Amino acid sequence: MPNNKNPELSKYAEYEEISFVYNEIEWVWTDGALTVNDALKLNR
Repeated sequence: MPNNKNPELSKYAEYEEISFVYNEIEWVWTDGALTVNDALKLNR
């Protein structure tokens, strides 16, 4: 949502809120040659 205290921005409509869900994520540090993984585990 734009800053509604700013009159120039009050004319714009609200934004959509979007979210993403991932089963797995991987972090890669290229300067340290380090890779870390994390996976979502569902209890079903």
